Parts: sequence; C-alpha cells; structure tokens
Amino acid sequence: MRFLACTLGRAGFAYPLVGIARELSARGHDVVFVSEARFAETLTRHGVRCSADAGSTESLFVASALAQPRPILKDYEYLKRAVELLRPDAILTHALCHAPLLLRDVVSIPLGIVGMACYLWPGPGEDAGDARAPEYEYRSRLVRDEAALLNLLRQKLDLPVVDIVDRVARGDDGDSDEQTTLAERAGLLGDAFFLRSVASLQAAQPRPGGVHLVGDCLWEPAMDDDEAWRAAAVHARASENPVVHVQLPGKGKGVPFLSPLLEAAADVPVSLVVTGYGSEQVGPPPPHVDVYAGEAQLFAFRRAHAAITLGQSTSLLGGLSNGLPTVVVPGGGETIVNAAVVEDARCGLRIPPAAVGPGAFRAALSRVLDDAVLVDRARMLRGEFAAFGGPAAAADLCEALGTPAGCGLTHHERKESCLTR
Repeated sequence: MRFLACTLGRAGFAYPLVGIARELSARGHDVVFVSEARFAETLTRHGVRCSADAGSTESLFVASALAQPRPILKDYEYLKRAVELLRPDAILTHALCHAPLLLRDVVSIPLGIVGMACYLWPGPGEDAGDARAPEYEYRSRLVRDEAALLNLLRQKLDLPVVDIVDRVARGDDGDSDEQTTLAERAGLLGDAFFLRSVASLQAAQPRPGGVHLVGDCLWEPAMDDDEAWRAAAVHARASENPVVHVQLPGKGKGVPFLSPLLEAAADVPVSLVVTGYGSEQVGPPPPHVDVYAGEAQLFAFRRAHAAITLGQSTSLLGGLSNGLPTVVVPGGGETIVNAAVVEDARCGLRIPPAAVGPGAFRAALSRVLDDAVLVDRARMLRGEFAAFGGPAAAADLCEALGTPAGCGLTHHERKESCLTR
C-alpha cells in the first residue's frame, strides 16, 4: 500500500506520524510525507521520504500559519496535486491540520487522523452539566471554531458546508435525525481517528465509535553518542536521589513556573533533569539540576521517578507511558484538558497557574514521589501503554484503512472521487 502523510512543520505534530510511518515501512508499505520545506529536510535526515514532485513546498504546512485561511487553501492545492501524482491508498495526518480535511470532501481516499493525548471534542451525550466548566468550555469552543473555519474554507472552494448547531456541538441528540456530534459532521474525525491514549485515561469521557485508542505513538530521532552519555549521567544520578524530569517547551516560550520549581527542589531531596529547547531558561544550573538542551527527552523519562510538564501531549505521554506520576501546570489549549485527564485517572496532580509557587511544588513533589495511589496508578498505565506495542496498533488501523473496505472503519459515507483512481 501507499500512504501519504501530511504534517505541519513541528516535531510535536510530525514525530508521532513518523513513528507510524516507520512501522508501516517495516511492513513493506510505501509512505511519503508532505510538510513544510525546512521541516521536510529534518524528516529526510531521519530516513523519511518526502514528496518533491508536486511543486515547491516553500511556505507550505507551516505551523505558525495554523488556522489561517489563505495558507490552508495553498496547502490544499498542493496536497491535491500530490494526491494526483502519488495516488495513495490512504492519507494520514494529525488533528488541526486542515488541508486533508478539505480534500476528504472531494476525493474517495480514506483519511486517518492522529489525535493528541486527550479527545479534544465534546463527546456524544456530553454537555456542560456533565463536565468541569473550563475543560468543557475549551473543547466546546474549539469544535465550533474548527467547524466554522472549515465552513469558511469550503465556501471559498465551492464545497458544501455543515450546520453548526450548539446542541450538536454539545452532543445533545434531542432530534432523532441528529445522531452525530459536530466533530463528526464537520469531518474533524476523518474516516478513523487515532487517539493517543489508553482506556484508563479516557474512561470519564464519551467518544464516537470512529475514535480508536492507539497508545502513545511516541517517536524521536535516535540519540547520538553525546546524548547517550547524558542518559548514562542521568542513570548515575538516579542512584543518589529520586529523579524528576521537567520538559520545557521550545525556544522563546516562557515558563513562569520554572523559578518557583527550582526554589522548591532545593529544599526537597530530588534531582531535576530539565530537557527541551526551552531549557536555556534555567541559566547556570544548581547542583541538583541537570540541563539537556535539544529535542531528545525519552531517555530522561525512562530513568525518572516522576515528571513535571505544562501538559503538552508529547511530554505527558512520555511520562505516563513510562509509569511516572505527573504534575501538570496547564498553560492553555489542550493542556487544560490533559490536566483534567491526569486528575481523573489519579495518576498525577494539577497545579493551577494561579497557585504556582515554591510551596505548591514542594507539596506536589512529595505527593508524586510518596503517594502510593498515584505511584500505583501510573505504573498500571505503563502496562496499558506497553500493550499497544508502540505504533503497531496505529499501523494496524492504517492497513485496514488502506484496504477497499477501509472506509468501513466509520459510518461516514464516502464522497465520489474527483480523481481517476
């Protein structure tokens, strides 16, 4: 089979798709990526085949252009040409990448969408009375915004639009003729939606039938010799004090909790391992802190005893899939929902931004290292994630999606193709 993978030019979006693509390639399938030109160079260095046949990729699929109509329409035209040339059996993309959603309206090629660590849309039968207000309000607003953006783009392409009705966005199917959530009707789930999670983390939230749990799907480039040395250093430090891994976001993104965390850690018998391109914010590290700039982080998760994160999917899944009780300091967006998921599953704690301070971190560090319930629940999750075999479950779904009956993964009717297959 041939798969076309479409990703915005950012590691957090692309790397889960790379892991799935490598698994598919090992099974003998052909996978071609479409991404931003500069990021395509990064992917090529890691053995990923990128399309260079459909025209210049300059300024296409740029993460900073997320939700901007003009760049999305440009992405759509490029992706359409790529499909005409490559003739894939299925397309694979991730949540919040809009061009493939538009293309699905006009071609009969099945679309698989890789989600995040939480289900971002309101589920069937869910309303504000069933959910905590901040998490529900974010998800409800996001699904309406996404549906409205796609409608705007469809109008510009002379494609049919979908109705945006509040009761459907809430999943309230009061009318028997309305049996789908707004996320489904707007096409946000594609033909199969791969939720990067496990059952115990998603037990509190209803999901449509086309949403499949696939484990963490984590992937990052292999470490070089210097990074391997860093891993060895962390392993040695782990024999002294419990290691807490702190993953910071990219360059230029401030982390307001960093200063109070460093102050708190000086009073608790722990060692902090700080990774990520944002780790330069630490400055000269204190004796109890190791700082490793760069994108590698899985080595630290594997040797840590607990984790602290802003709540982005990659860092959250890195901790939980390795059995680490996790402290989440949500900063907005998906992190609000991910923090609620961690609390509901009793595998970690949430520190609201307004409560951030040395005292809050001292208490949180003590709990995630010593609370038997949190530790045992996190270890149980490690087993659940391991059962998925990395990206294997997602690759299985991709193979099913690429077969003639693949679109039977969901109840969506297929559109007549505008291409000659």
